[in-house]
Amino acid sequence: MARSKLVGNPKVQSFLLWLLRILMWLLLRVEVANTELVPRSGPVVVVINHVGWLDPLAAVGGFPRIVVPMAKQEIFSWFFAGSVMKLYEAGKPVDRVGVTPRI
Repeated sequence: MARSKLVGNPKVQSFLLWLLRILMWLLLRVEVANTELVPRSGPVVVVINHVGWLDPLAAVGGFPRIVVPMAKQEIFSWFFAGSVMKLYEAGKPVDRVGVTPRI
């Protein structure tokens, strides 16, 4: 069975996740609990409601599996974040047409 293009390159993703987890451990001392509740294989949908730019990184880095994140299309045009998203081969950019941002 062919791998879905959405998954990306697992070697690149594994390296970037390893790097993110090391940085989280060194700089933030993040502790992740209840990872045994996450199925080790098969499809899983993870939904987070974040309030800051660090929340999605913590969710991806703290999850015990490779996560394919989705992000608003504007992030893909930012220099650093867009470069990382493209390198990680994240999901397609989300076009938020018709969505009114909360202020």
